[in-house]
Amino acid sequence: MPTTYSLATINGPNFTGVRGLTEEEFIEFSGFISNLRKLASDEDLFKVVKLNYNDLKSTLAKYLENYILNTETDVSIFEYWFLDLNRLILNFLSAVRTYLDHTETRLKREKSKYPEEIKFFEVITSYAYDNNFSYRFLYNLRNYAQHCGLPSGNISIKSYENTTGEVINSLTILLVRDQLLEKFDGWKAVRKEIAIRDEHFDIIPLIDSMLMELEGINTKIYDRILSSHNQEGHILLNLLMETRDIKGAPGLIKVTGSNNDVVSVETIWFPCEIISRITGVVFE
Repeated sequence: MPTTYSLATINGPNFTGVRGLTEEEFIEFSGFISNLRKLASDEDLFKVVKLNYNDLKSTLAKYLENYILNTETDVSIFEYWFLDLNRLILNFLSAVRTYLDHTETRLKREKSKYPEEIKFFEVITSYAYDNNFSYRFLYNLRNYAQHCGLPSGNISIKSYENTTGEVINSLTILLVRDQLLEKFDGWKAVRKEIAIRDEHFDIIPLIDSMLMELEGINTKIYDRILSSHNQEGHILLNLLMETRDIKGAPGLIKVTGSNNDVVSVETIWFPCEIISRITGVVFE
């Protein structure tokens, strides 16, 4: 059966051909698209980290609002809130570990593509661990939870007036220092740092700080990886520019068959967001 290849725009069930492609061009361009889509998929793990963080923060805000609306909340409700917030913290820590482990493993597996990026990732994660207490404490807290279960602690809600007389309410999740130390032998050098903290200390600012570190790590390593796909990104950008004045979403089209046969159509969409990140060109 005859097969044709083209650059086209797709608008609903219809597509408009921009120009024909050879089979070799179609294979080459679709390979570039596949490579960039994989990069986007790999970064999704960091998006999972942020989703878990956002879930935690929004639940904190919800429980604080519930308390403000009903200050006579009983002990059983507080116990449930603490359990639920611990669940969300564990989800966050697990997502962090998955992101870090997967990124390192992927770079090592593809060392022929990213030989320098492997070393770079090891350097920036080691720097974050060595220079940020929040990062190394929470990295080890995940190990604590894996071996010892949920950390002991409680919820604390405070209300106070600021300098303008406005009432400020805050909800904190307090961990118990001594129980952390007594139940787990795997803190390594972090043990001494935990020992000098308050008897009860809030975990939320530590999580906020760790997320900032992770955002920096992800941006640095991902920018390095994207730069190695600069040529692919610009070739695909040139194809996109050919479609800019034609209505519809740009794509590559492979049509197999003719009017007398069953016709099959394969559509490969351009990953516009990641092409934009590589090239700096913003698509409207």
